[in-house]
Amino acid sequence: RKPRIERKDLFYVPHGINENEFYPIGEDHAEYHDLQNYKAELLGDHVDAEMIFTFNSRNIRRKMVADALLAYRIFCDNLPKAEKCLFMLHTDPVDPNGTDLPAVVNALCPNYKVGFSSAKIDSRVLNYFYNISDCGINTSSAEGFGLSCMETIMSGTPGIVNTTGGLQDQCGFLKDG
Repeated sequence: RKPRIERKDLFYVPHGINENEFYPIGEDHAEYHDLQNYKAELLGDHVDAEMIFTFNSRNIRRKMVADALLAYRIFCDNLPKAEKCLFMLHTDPVDPNGTDLPAVVNALCPNYKVGFSSAKIDSRVLNYFYNISDCGINTSSAEGFGLSCMETIMSGTPGIVNTTGGLQDQCGFLKDG
């Protein structure tokens, strides 16, 4: 017979993020110059963006990238200076298990800045990607943990997430009662 545990708070952390790989990079950090060079290279003509949203995940249906693009458009529609915003997506623009994101951008956001980064990058450069962001976005409808969301948070960047699976756990949403 198993012993019964009375009202104990139990915590389980299924993933860990290496704080030596994902961390904030401020102006006084040794890598700040490298970060600025990466930003200029990645953003190109959009380097003047004052508000940068990022998405880092696979372009598949459950990640709901088109929904994130629609939300970005609605956000920009209500701004007086929407031309200063940029949504950078680190994903394959076209995936057989997802959608044709350039076509979605053309349909939903023809007047707003959206960029793509699809090259494979190491964790150092991925940390730069998160650090150039003002806000990371994960709109997945089914997320077991949400690794890119946690990496974004470890890099000192806030996130916008659905209350789904591991994403709600990372945000500390608790059920009452």
